[in-house]
Amino acid sequence: MKNILDIMNDIKNNELETFISKTDSKFLMNSHIKLTKVDYSFIEVLEDTLPNLEKIIRNPKRFLEQEEEVVIVEKTKKIAKETITHLATHSQNINDVDKDGNIRPKKLLNVYKEDTTDLYENRFIYTLFKRLDEFIDKQIKYLEVVSKKEIDNDITYNAKTNIDKRVIDIELKMKEHNEISIYEDIRMLKEKLIANYEIIKGFASSQFIKELIGCSLIKGPIRKTNLILKDPNFQKAYILWEYLDEFEYKEPKVVDVLDTINESDDIKKEFDLALFIEANSILEDKERFMDYRDFNSKLHKLIEEYIYEEKNNIDDFIELSKKYYIEALNTKKINEDNISKIYLKFINNHNNIKNKLNELFN
Repeated sequence: MKNILDIMNDIKNNELETFISKTDSKFLMNSHIKLTKVDYSFIEVLEDTLPNLEKIIRNPKRFLEQEEEVVIVEKTKKIAKETITHLATHSQNINDVDKDGNIRPKKLLNVYKEDTTDLYENRFIYTLFKRLDEFIDKQIKYLEVVSKKEIDNDITYNAKTNIDKRVIDIELKMKEHNEISIYEDIRMLKEKLIANYEIIKGFASSQFIKELIGCSLIKGPIRKTNLILKDPNFQKAYILWEYLDEFEYKEPKVVDVLDTINESDDIKKEFDLALFIEANSILEDKERFMDYRDFNSKLHKLIEEYIYEEKNNIDDFIELSKKYYIEALNTKKINEDNISKIYLKFINNHNNIKNKLNELFN
């Protein structure tokens, strides 16, 4: 049985060129290409910004929040400087003054002072933390998505050949689906993403985040205060906020679809070659089992094959022909002798059986 290399080696250029010249063919391939790309660019931005966020969260900006309330003297908890100043300017809150000049107030200003982190800039950082937590949680779900290219090809090939009184007409339709994985260092990217996720989750346990739970979240556009404009850590936080705004316009999976038409002459020639091989194999198979009664045709075919051999000396051909001729004659004689012996044996057996039957009936 011939393998593909044997078949290719047996192809005669002159026969192939003649076949191609007699073949009218058309090739068309419609390709639908879908690219699934997971965008991991945000990891680099996160790694560049998280240290700045951590500095803000671990060392938050604070201010003293002061509330004032005028209450009856019995409810006053602490006398502050502001309390005395307020009483001096609000005589209606004085009950009386004794003979020694001591003042007995009926109401006093109660001052409440509290250290707080509820600043606009801190609420900006808290809102950014909430956005990051939601964003990374979403990206974690896409860790198993593999970037890949999917190609669907619809191929049609039509050809008609008219050669040596043979008419060959073919119409081929073929569909192909091919997936090509786009390999990246996914393991390293996953490890980085999970490490960043752990850092962000760690922020949740900080005093800064706990104090701001329930505060009003910031909505863009961000107000560019002096702190946000001038502090390097807040500058990085602002850059990250804007990056998330742009990134969130895209899905974690970016899918590009492209349709193309290919009428490559080179591919058409390869299909023409395949048609030639197929047509030639059918012809060889037919000739192999045909009953050649024309001696000249047999001899012509034999010589035509012989001249393509590497050693095709005419003298060797004649000598080999004589040798095989004598061997064939001897084989023929032996076969004929054997047939004669078998035939004589059969006749003798037949006559013996006939004689026995005659004797039996007589």
